[in-house]
Amino acid sequence: MIAQACRTLLCGVLLWGCGCATSPVPDALSLTREQWRPVASGDDVVALDPLRAVVKQLLDAPQSVLDISHPGTADGAQWAGQVRRWLVALGVASARLHLQAESPDDKIHLVVRTE
Repeated sequence: MIAQACRTLLCGVLLWGCGCATSPVPDALSLTREQWRPVASGDDVVALDPLRAVVKQLLDAPQSVLDISHPGTADGAQWAGQVRRWLVALGVASARLHLQAESPDDKIHLVVRTE
C-alpha cells in the first residue's frame, strides 16, 4: 500500500513537472556529468528530462527494468550509484534497477527493457 502511494506520488510529480511527459527530448536516454552536477534534491532529479522519461516508461510497464550503463571507472560507478539511490528514494523499486559498467563514453545511458 505504501509502495503504491509512492508510485502514485512519483508519477504525479513527474507529470506535473514535465507538462508533456511523452514528448521526445534530445538525448533523452542519457545523462551527462554537466546535467548531474547540480543535483542536490529530489526536485533536481525529477527536473532532469532523461530521468523523467525513463521513470514514466517504468511506470507505464510494471514488468520492465532499467539498465543504468555507466563509465567503467570508480567515479563512473559512484555516479551510477547516486542515480540509482535517488531513483529508489523517489519510489522506484531497487530490484528494477541494474547497474552496468558498459558506457562507451563519459555518460550514463538509461535503457528501459522488459525482462
